Amino acid sequence: MESADPAEATPSPWPLSKPEDPPLSLLWPPGSVRLPAAAASLDAGAGRHIGLQGLVAALAPSSDHRPGIRRFLTSLCRDPAVLTCRKAVLQDLPDSPELAAKLEELLPSIASKSGTLMRRGPSPSRLHEVAWRLSELEDLVSAVEGLDEALGGPGSSLQSAGLGGLRQLLSSIASHETFRSLARDLPDLLAQARAATSVTLGVNLDQRPRPDEATLLAVNSRKFRG
Repeated sequence: MESADPAEATPSPWPLSKPEDPPLSLLWPPGSVRLPAAAASLDAGAGRHIGLQGLVAALAPSSDHRPGIRRFLTSLCRDPAVLTCRKAVLQDLPDSPELAAKLEELLPSIASKSGTLMRRGPSPSRLHEVAWRLSELEDLVSAVEGLDEALGGPGSSLQSAGLGGLRQLLSSIASHETFRSLARDLPDLLAQARAATSVTLGVNLDQRPRPDEATLLAVNSRKFRG
């Protein structure tokens, strides 16, 4: 009896990226050399002259991201290919008002989530972990669907390689069966999680008898009374 083809027996993975693929970036085109630590930087006087502090605050509403944004803006890039790439991305935004509006809508929630991840410690319980993961998945689905629609909408005429690559990646994710299944099932999972008002615990006793072990038996949509 012949064995099944593994490629047919195993579902294809979610196409975020392949290990050999360069990471997608809107700032650095493929093959570009990123600036070394000793590269030229903007001095403090020039920063005050152009209102750098206000620019950083506008680009990064969350204070968690401001040091990184400041370092990026004060590192002077002289590579024509990199500057051309960034200029094309910036030009695409006013030329695609639907995309610009969707980015303005989504970025605050994305920044808030990533900022919380930076400060996040161990979860106090598995229940908190589940609720947190469902919230992350909700943000992911919202971002992928919203940006995929904006990037591929009828009014979209992207010219930059960066946003074109992002459109291709998001379209691949949004059309994948794993993502479509997640988008279908997530509303019911969120409704169940948000309706939880109590939990049922099972407690094992030792010979004394004293509580020895406990496990979560059920999450309930009603409160205990009496």
